[in-house]
Amino acid sequence: MVRQIVYSYKEFMAYLLIYAAFTDLEMSDAESSRIIDIVGEEDFDHILKLFKKHSDYQSIRFIQEQAQYYIHSRTDKKSLLDDMREIILADGEINHLEEEVIRIIGKIL
Repeated sequence: MVRQIVYSYKEFMAYLLIYAAFTDLEMSDAESSRIIDIVGEEDFDHILKLFKKHSDYQSIRFIQEQAQYYIHSRTDKKSLLDDMREIILADGEINHLEEEVIRIIGKIL
């Protein structure tokens, strides 16, 4: 049996926010600065390295697996999705693709 690593809530949050920032295939300086403000530079750097190693499928699986530890109510889910939307808006705009990714993540959570 493969033992699953349980990441901290801040690390999970960092992963989701990095995922959101990369929905348009690049992370702006404003987006990365905002994520660091939320989770701290150490967690940001550590999780960014993990994120970059993951394929799209692995990212979705990671989010699904970690969500079971931290998403216990609609309020938890809404809060995370609102934070994702805030990160995407850090560069001043939200496009159709970014909005669609938030919708899909909402279904996954």
